[in-house]
Amino acid sequence: MGKLMDGPPGPGKPAQAEGKHSWRWGEDIVIVLAVLTLWPAILGWSGMFYQLLQIAALAVLVGILVRRIGRFRAEKKRMRPN
Repeated sequence: MGKLMDGPPGPGKPAQAEGKHSWRWGEDIVIVLAVLTLWPAILGWSGMFYQLLQIAALAVLVGILVRRIGRFRAEKKRMRPN
C-alpha cells in the first residue's frame, strides 16, 4: 500500500525507495517473530533452546532499533532547512 501512495521516484525521492520499503516490512516481520519468542517463557516452558532463541531475538531487536534510530536521525537532518 505504501508503494502506491508514494508514487514513482522523482526529483525529491531516491530511486532506491522501493528497496527500503521491503527492508521495513522485513523488520516488522522480525519484530512480530521476536514477540512470539516470549511465549515459551509465558507458558512456563523451560530449556536452553528457548533461552538462546530469546537472546538471539533480543540481539536482532537491538539491531533493528539502531537502524531505525539512524533512519529517524537522517530524515530529521534531511528535513532541516539549513
